[in-house]
Amino acid sequence: AAGAILEAAHAAGETDVRLALLFRAARIHDSELKDPRRAEAVYHQILEIEADNAVAMRGLEACKRAAGDYEGLLGVLLDRIEHEASEEGRRAVLHEVAGLYEKKLNDVDNALVAWAQALIGDATDETARAEIERLCGTTEARWGEVLGSLSQAVQDAHAALLGDEGTQREAARATLAQAKAAQA
Repeated sequence: AAGAILEAAHAAGETDVRLALLFRAARIHDSELKDPRRAEAVYHQILEIEADNAVAMRGLEACKRAAGDYEGLLGVLLDRIEHEASEEGRRAVLHEVAGLYEKKLNDVDNALVAWAQALIGDATDETARAEIERLCGTTEARWGEVLGSLSQAVQDAHAALLGDEGTQREAARATLAQAKAAQA
């Protein structure tokens, strides 16, 4: 059934019809045939047509989870962070990313990066703070990296807030210096 639906999807002229048929084929592969790899391939076809299709992205995410493809899942989740509108949603995804890095891929350094990003996004995130403390422990180098990331985020935020004012101030100083030089 899924093969016939895929053939019909490829033959369909209208994008809406093609997408509906591809979604149906993906659901059949995923739910009925329990074949996440084939469902994933169909979701990729959907994303080739509509790159920002949230339903296809969620389907792809579910396929990666079902297949145990944690590196692929991280890629999908990192893309999702970029498109996540709410800070709460970003935080939840960053928490999951950190957990995957640490627990499934044994990559503490990237887990720390994800926890630091969560803390940068929400300075009141006690879970991120506690996980950073736990993972850094007494390792000075790890603390240095985390504190460097946090410091850079503060500097970037400061520049974003005062960037135009700072530029205007520097231009005024340069003009004043030129005027003083012309008087001398």
